Amino acid sequence: MSGMDVLQILAFLVGGLGIGAVYLWLLKAGTEALVSGRGWLRASVFAVTRLAIIAAALWLAVQYGALPMLALFVGFLVARQLWIARIREA
Repeated sequence: MSGMDVLQILAFLVGGLGIGAVYLWLLKAGTEALVSGRGWLRASVFAVTRLAIIAAALWLAVQYGALPMLALFVGFLVARQLWIARIREA
């Protein structure tokens, strides 16, 4: 594994953290839109955006191979764990 491969994997790991944070924020915003009665259309826009972002990120990672895809997934899981820890503290 060359140095460029390691940098690529780290980039996908950091990207997974960012995408995970955006995904979870959109999930929260969509849920709040439904619960508060702001309408199903707004919640649907959040849901479609969330799915489009994760689909595009996974598609991009697949183009680079299994290790970048795994790094993206691990970054997403780390973002999820951080989000859950933040919620539990509140």
